[in-house]
Amino acid sequence: MRTPVVLYATFVFSIVNSYLVFSLATLSTLFQDQYGFFASQSGLAYLGMTVGFTISHLTAGLISDGYIHKKTRNGEIAANPEHRLPILMIGAAMLPAGFIVYGWGLQYRVHWIVPNIGSALISLGVMYNFMPVQMYVVDSCTIYSVSATGAVGIIRSIITTVFPLARDPLYASLDYGWGNTLLAFIVLTSLPMAIIFCKYGEKWRLRCPPKL
Repeated sequence: MRTPVVLYATFVFSIVNSYLVFSLATLSTLFQDQYGFFASQSGLAYLGMTVGFTISHLTAGLISDGYIHKKTRNGEIAANPEHRLPILMIGAAMLPAGFIVYGWGLQYRVHWIVPNIGSALISLGVMYNFMPVQMYVVDSCTIYSVSATGAVGIIRSIITTVFPLARDPLYASLDYGWGNTLLAFIVLTSLPMAIIFCKYGEKWRLRCPPKL
């Protein structure tokens, strides 16, 4: 399904899912290395992400529905799938901020709560990207939504499998601070893309409707 909606969703899902797996794969071992956590204590490394995931699941739908209600309450503007996207800009800002806090907190071994705050921002950023784009694909592709999400899932899974393999070479070359800052700069490219898609997404979607 070669439509702008699916291409954009593939980009977002591939990036955020890769970053999530990358973070999950490093959390416990890095806390053991940097803070001397025992294996029995390493579960505390996931505290921040747990908080972030909980907050995102409680708030993402409320923010999205609240925005749509605000835009359509006077009846002059009809709801459209692009109204799901503005929350992306929050996620696109939180994700790089989280990696910077996480990386430099580990680098300088400041109190372990600091990288946990970073990981909370990472998980918030991941879900504030993932959830609105998922809803956007379903709302845009309607009867083709299953095919669209399946197509996105295949590419996302391939990239997610390969990307975390860069972890050890990245940290060996740049250490935790600059390594995670590099990841932050890369994912920051999703912010202008989110802004552009919020502005022109409807035009592109109508010009290239989803079809099998």
